[in-house]
Amino acid sequence: MADVKALPLRHDKAVLVFDPENPRSLLCYLEDLEDLFKVHPTLIMNEADKKRTTVKYVPMHEEEMWKGLPEYEDAAKTYKEFITALKTLYPAVHEDQRYSMGDMDRLVGERVRIKREQNHAFERTFSQDLWTKVYTCLQIKNPEQAADTPYGVASVFEAASFFLAG
Repeated sequence: MADVKALPLRHDKAVLVFDPENPRSLLCYLEDLEDLFKVHPTLIMNEADKKRTTVKYVPMHEEEMWKGLPEYEDAAKTYKEFITALKTLYPAVHEDQRYSMGDMDRLVGERVRIKREQNHAFERTFSQDLWTKVYTCLQIKNPEQAADTPYGVASVFEAASFFLAG
């Protein structure tokens, strides 16, 4: 029986999606392609058809880059070899390289910001008079600390306890 359904066009609502901003979406895209190959066996019959279909639904910049791979251009190379080469363009698809330095920087930055906000919130609980005394004590004990760096909760607690006890 002939395959009467055509492949989706590039701008169809049900088209396959690969988002270059999220390289890990490549794995889902490739899974969806495998499903498409199974649904349209008479339209995608050989390695070249699979390669052409793979590059058809990606953004133009990605399409040009993917078509430039030797594994795409060389008819002797298999679809599987093409996919292996394709994955080398996106290190994030490999489990051992799942997270990037940028991910770590964002996470560390977020943690630093949260800690800083926590320290500022603790400092704001003191009356102005008590905070002035505590802050002066902390400056004397930690002369090297930058003025825009909040003191830790433990240090503030210790200094405040000193004034409240006496």
